[in-house]
Amino acid sequence: MPRFALFAALIAAFSLAACQRVDPNSPQGKRQTEMKQLLKLSEQLSGMSRGRQPFVVADFQRVSTALQQAARTPWQHFPEYNAAKPVDARAAKAFGQATANFEAATDHLAAAAKTGSLDDVRPAVWKVEDSCSACHRVFRPE
Repeated sequence: MPRFALFAALIAAFSLAACQRVDPNSPQGKRQTEMKQLLKLSEQLSGMSRGRQPFVVADFQRVSTALQQAARTPWQHFPEYNAAKPVDARAAKAFGQATANFEAATDHLAAAAKTGSLDDVRPAVWKVEDSCSACHRVFRPE
């Protein structure tokens, strides 16, 4: 009987996991894809700035430019904040400010990367990370 219970539990777990799939063409699916790209790029920069990966100036500059460009793309996939009449106008305004702060931080990082100085890029990386955290604290609290 315990084998049957374990088997039933596994089937139930897999069934629930299958229900959690997100349509890749939905706004949620598109923003998840783009946010994963932002995370991948920022992790590379964080690793180089913190010494987990070698700091290669050309690589850092290339990745910081890619992050700067990618920072402008996911926001269109948040219809709850970008609609002509958002559900909560105050939240939409705060979301717009948070995205602007993130974009400004990535601009600052790309400019700092051009100096080729690790001492210049470290605080800029932290500013990008802080802008991510600030937005997630408000708009993705779980």
